[in-house]
Amino acid sequence: MYKKVILGAVILLILLAPAFGFAAVDNRPAIELNGVKMQAAAHIDGGNVYLPLRALGEALGYKIGWSEKDGTVSVFKPGKNIVIDLQNNKVTANDHVYYISGDDGGTIVGDRTYMGAGFFSGNLGLKVFWDRQGGKIELESIKENAISIKTVKEASENDKIKITLQYPQIEGLDDKVVQDGINSTFKELAGAARNEGLKNAGAMEQDNSGYAGSPNKCETYFDYRLKYNQNGFLSVVFVNYQYAGGAHGLTAQTSHTFNLKTGEEYRLGDLFKNGADYVSFISGIVSGEIKERMAEGLLPENPLAPFKTIKEDQDFYLSNGAVVVYFQQYEYFPYAAGILEFPVEFSVLKDMLKPDFSFLAGGAKLLEASGTPNTLDTGETGRVILKGNSTTGYTWHYTIENGDVVKLDSGYNVRDSGMIGAGSTFIWDFKALQAGRTKITFKYYREWEGEASATADNTVEYLIQVEEPKLCLVSEKYGFSMEAPAFWKGKVEVNEENGSFTVRHVTASKNAPIQNPVIINIIQYGSVAKWEQDSKKENEPFPYEKLGVIDGKVFASVFTFSSPYDDNSPADQKEYAEIMSSAETVLKSFRPLNNQDNAAKPGMEQSGK
Repeated sequence: MYKKVILGAVILLILLAPAFGFAAVDNRPAIELNGVKMQAAAHIDGGNVYLPLRALGEALGYKIGWSEKDGTVSVFKPGKNIVIDLQNNKVTANDHVYYISGDDGGTIVGDRTYMGAGFFSGNLGLKVFWDRQGGKIELESIKENAISIKTVKEASENDKIKITLQYPQIEGLDDKVVQDGINSTFKELAGAARNEGLKNAGAMEQDNSGYAGSPNKCETYFDYRLKYNQNGFLSVVFVNYQYAGGAHGLTAQTSHTFNLKTGEEYRLGDLFKNGADYVSFISGIVSGEIKERMAEGLLPENPLAPFKTIKEDQDFYLSNGAVVVYFQQYEYFPYAAGILEFPVEFSVLKDMLKPDFSFLAGGAKLLEASGTPNTLDTGETGRVILKGNSTTGYTWHYTIENGDVVKLDSGYNVRDSGMIGAGSTFIWDFKALQAGRTKITFKYYREWEGEASATADNTVEYLIQVEEPKLCLVSEKYGFSMEAPAFWKGKVEVNEENGSFTVRHVTASKNAPIQNPVIINIIQYGSVAKWEQDSKKENEPFPYEKLGVIDGKVFASVFTFSSPYDDNSPADQKEYAEIMSSAETVLKSFRPLNNQDNAAKPGMEQSGK
């Protein structure tokens, strides 16, 4: 049994976007977090993805709390404090208070709280992908921009109008001119909403445009949501609700997508290559989705106007996994349909995106010459994009400080236009080879004038820090985590059954004598006193190794013996041996999720050895 969290406030009804409709699918798909299958499952309702709050929050290192008195759920770790008010349908994320709406919505499944995919994307830094064919939800942690965002609040009320304004102000950009310009844009939007409300209030007073049962008082509610905050780009959505008399108010949605390095704001067409027919491509997706939602009963069968095509500069924003185009109230459907949004996944746009935006589709990570090291995982690719004009004789030259850390993977250029003398966009992809630090220096000069002729303005440096990627293995039931090498991804599965936490090798061969054998087996042994007593017994084998103590209980690993595979499955035999070679290191990374002080430290002498 499940029940939805009902959103009761009038404003929420205005802000709500309708759920997406899809063909019949499994409504309890599996969840993979950073490549590891979780025990908890997702929930699908009306085409919307809902994810288990406690299971995912704890897996990401948050402490989850519940206040029965207030009806609130808290999600906390240093630097981030989120409170979900289920009774009043509000979320407080640090200093930003907003209404639950659209894909942020909450659902109670059994006695567990599930939140919409948008909540996890916007607040917990997850990219959410629904693999419908595979019957699973893939979640990937993202690295957000190194900026801080504060919420500016303004509230006032008199007998003519109630005004509530919230807008973001960013801090931490190296270029203060860019930072001030972006902040000024956000502030001006809020000011325009305030002025619109005051104008409405003046008109209501003059025209007496209220009606029996109406508030006879105007209202302005202006708020924002961060949708994309990574790779040096920021995409923000604003909602401007205005009640000016009559049966109900109206909401207008706007969005702004900025390059945090240059301050440039992008329109939809700026994302795509010259000549790419993105208008027809996206229009086809929107048209098909409208028909599907109508068939599912999520949109009325008779639109106000037939949809034909998006505009070249269609309203859009970036989410963590898609370009989202949207339409205002009454644009195609009646008021109750709300603001219609249509996500178009980055992956299907891959061939049309400009090189500057290819990272959106899972390509190379865009490197920044900001003075702050760019972080890459081993095997990951970093991209440098610079402008130049080879017809002038100038070309870019690069040097790598430490060639053992990164190497050039590919380099090419794209003409900006077909005109004679036109410049080009130059692209270099560098592959991270091993952990370490290095610097790539680009200089722009004419060959015959030599490197010494390059000025400071024509010199660009990229600092790079390469790290070994890790795979997080999490026990939701017992509350601990471990870090495994990235190559374990897709080769292991985690189970919590029969009183133990096990990591098993995923067997590929059907001829193997054993399927999915255990690599790591962790048990809750008992109290500290029991451990001390049993581990010191003489002349008795003690096949356990202490990992740590959680809530007074000792957790220990059970020794794993020789390979279960034989020569009938040589590939599995080799892979199992490779994984087992790093199993001891993984066990030493054992940490309680919310209290790392009790963990057995790597290298510490432990009882039972």
